[in-house]
Amino acid sequence: MHRLGKIADKPSQLMILATTMAGIRGAVTLAGALSVPLLLNDGTPLPERGMLIFLATGTILFTLVAGSISLPLILRRLPPSPESPKLREERLARENACLAAIASITLSEEDIETHSPEWVAMHQEVVGHVTQEYRHRIQILDDGSGTVSTLEAQAEAPDAVAQRKHRYVVEIETRLREELDIPLMHDDQHGTAIITSAALINGAKIAGKEISQLRVVVNGAGAAAIACAKLFIALGVRHQNVTLCDSHGVVTIYREDLNRMKREFATTRKISTLAEAVEGADVFLGVSKADTLKPEMLQTMAENPIVMALANPDPEIAYETAMASRPDIIFATGRSDYPNQVNNVLGFPYIFRGALDVRASDINDEMKIAAAYAIAGLVSDEELCADYILPAAFDSRVKDAVAKATAEAAIKSGVARI
Repeated sequence: MHRLGKIADKPSQLMILATTMAGIRGAVTLAGALSVPLLLNDGTPLPERGMLIFLATGTILFTLVAGSISLPLILRRLPPSPESPKLREERLARENACLAAIASITLSEEDIETHSPEWVAMHQEVVGHVTQEYRHRIQILDDGSGTVSTLEAQAEAPDAVAQRKHRYVVEIETRLREELDIPLMHDDQHGTAIITSAALINGAKIAGKEISQLRVVVNGAGAAAIACAKLFIALGVRHQNVTLCDSHGVVTIYREDLNRMKREFATTRKISTLAEAVEGADVFLGVSKADTLKPEMLQTMAENPIVMALANPDPEIAYETAMASRPDIIFATGRSDYPNQVNNVLGFPYIFRGALDVRASDINDEMKIAAAYAIAGLVSDEELCADYILPAAFDSRVKDAVAKATAEAAIKSGVARI
């Protein structure tokens, strides 16, 4: 029955098939019913006659059950009836009313006065994106026949959800830092930024390059990736030397689909692909997905390239592939089964220890940079090599070194309260 159901795709074919099967079921049932009286009186010996009666009765029951099951399954393949003009008009009216309600969300004068310009801009941007997405959803649902086209919606949903998530993460942290007087740090953003900065400090030493001269490519444009880029700049990397890439390619000033966070890092370079971006680059930071950095891309990077491929469980380029492609590579991942694991546990517990020890009101860039240098400093010059640029996650020295450096930076930067 399942195979028969696949034969016909058009409603007319399905109806013919369903009607034919119903007719066959009826004919077999009728034949079976007529055969039972004949079998009872045809003079056949009793044992054989009993078997024939059993078979006839079984045929009747089988056709009844099979027909009852198969007919609804076939009919289920029929597409739903198109919306009537009246129902479509009512649905569109409800959707447009919701759209108008979303678009009418405005900030009061009190809201504007009590929040920062950045927060107000973020609020307006979120409302605008919600309005745009809802309008697009209406357009997808209404394809002229009242049927639902889900393929386009499913294709766009993950990217839309990710963008909203990253915006909300930044907005929530920004508001909390404005309104609270306690140390606050989102580890997924800033913990990652601190540990990658420590790796960058030691990686630059091995490569024999000044941090201010590094050309950096960040693949991934979410909250964590942008936090890393910002701390790299605070560490000394030149803003113009940072190239950001997202799922659509290089983030440039020539694109019109950028949100506020991405616009801050839009480059003037006339390039569009990751392959173009990494050519001649000193550093690749991957906060994206597996297998985005190809061996041929890696081979175009500068001498002694620093590559941090942090996608988990599978990095942007596999460890074995990277090592085979560039013998001079300085390579780190987020995994514990390879050298140079970028593990946030090296930072956040001890950063908070230091902040709490001096009753800091904030965790600022000075404290993050101090923590990064403290982590990097635990690898001595004698030990430092391409396979050892970060201390192990359970190195007992990390706790005291990071807490002490963080507390001292809080005092020097004026956020300590004792």
